Amino acid sequence: MASRTALTRIVVPLLLGCLGTACGDVAVRIDAAVVTEDAPALANCPVGCLPPAPQGWVGPTALYDGPESAKPTDCPTPYTQKTAEAHVGMTAAPAACACGASVTTGRRCDADVVTYSLSGCAGNNVLLEGTATTASCLTTTNGTQASYRVETPTLVPGTCTFPNASATLPPVAFEKVEVACGLAQAAACVARTDCVSAPAPAQPFTRMCIHQDGDVPCSSADYSERFVAHKAVSDTRTCSACTATPSGGACGTSWGNRSNAIQCTNLPAPADKTAGICYPYGGIGTVVDVGAMGPSNATCTPTGGSAAGTAASTEPVTFCCAPS
Repeated sequence: MASRTALTRIVVPLLLGCLGTACGDVAVRIDAAVVTEDAPALANCPVGCLPPAPQGWVGPTALYDGPESAKPTDCPTPYTQKTAEAHVGMTAAPAACACGASVTTGRRCDADVVTYSLSGCAGNNVLLEGTATTASCLTTTNGTQASYRVETPTLVPGTCTFPNASATLPPVAFEKVEVACGLAQAAACVARTDCVSAPAPAQPFTRMCIHQDGDVPCSSADYSERFVAHKAVSDTRTCSACTATPSGGACGTSWGNRSNAIQCTNLPAPADKTAGICYPYGGIGTVVDVGAMGPSNATCTPTGGSAAGTAASTEPVTFCCAPS
């Protein structure tokens, strides 16, 4: 459907320092006379009266159209029924992200324990007794071997986690908000029964308008000042996950024997023997404790923890207001 348009007022708020996801909607407000060509002529209702809303529209309503900080909490008398609440010029800063302190889990040193049929770690009968780890002791089982050796340990780096990672969403702000309030009961205008009673509302409600969901042209010459606001915000702001692989640190080379496995959990780790050196085998039930090989601290340098997503206005609603 064709429309005729006349520009009556343009308000362009300046948003300084607004970049990327911090910008939100572009806060450009245009009030213009935009009506369909087949809109009825001006009704010229008397003061305190307005034409009824065209089919599909809500109103006439008293409209607050101003700063969010001054938004009224109640509708004015006699316009006691809130019919719409919307906004213009949304801004939303990116999420504030922090990974916090890291926690390393699963980090350990593993060392193979090998026995030999002859002293000095020689002979053809060579057995891998198993792998001793800094997470648990190894109890050997073969009592026929003459010597044994704990090999140089290998480092299992473990995993970095960030249990205190946080994502804080700065509040969404609006350049203007709209609150539309309608009459509880429409009444015919005494002077003109084809018009409805529409007394001037109390401050801060300063405009008389009709509204309809969507971005549509105005369909009444009596309500020709048009602008589009939005009733909702889609907010997908978040932070990417914090991840890291432990780096740095190394295994020790000292270890020792225990009399039994229970001692591995309640006594300090022995360190009287050295990895890679051959020792006489201690017989059945030798308990190898490599706790002193425990790895030195690792560094977890996080990747991620970056702001992602945006906030955008949704659910447009068109306001068409009586010329002010």
